Amino acid sequence: MKTGFKGREYTLPCTFDVYRNLNNGKLSLRGVDVHNRLVVDHTDRVLLTNCEFKVSESGRQKVIENNRKNVHATVRGEVQEFESTTLDTELTYNPFKFESFVTRDEHTPVYTAEKVCIDVSGEYPQFTASNIE
Repeated sequence: MKTGFKGREYTLPCTFDVYRNLNNGKLSLRGVDVHNRLVVDHTDRVLLTNCEFKVSESGRQKVIENNRKNVHATVRGEVQEFESTTLDTELTYNPFKFESFVTRDEHTPVYTAEKVCIDVSGEYPQFTASNIE
């Protein structure tokens, strides 16, 4: 059992929506089923499996229209105990350039991945995945 944000308890593995927190720069873990869509923790690094990349098009359009960030893109997956790993494909997302998450090199849209590792602890965020579709 882990204790996270505001004393909220959770166990791993568990399914969360993960997104970059606009206020503190960390990754927010927002519950999907058991935690009533509450943020249960903030972290610098996360490892997820069975991932789905979600972008709200209406939220994306608000970002473009207002030129102001909002939370509209998440990675949904089963959060695992973190292990430092670099996966084979680097990913990125920019609402002004892309409608979905894409591969960094070829800008190919990505909708699912077997495994995703996100690390925002360094100067540059690392966002990698394996077995993408």
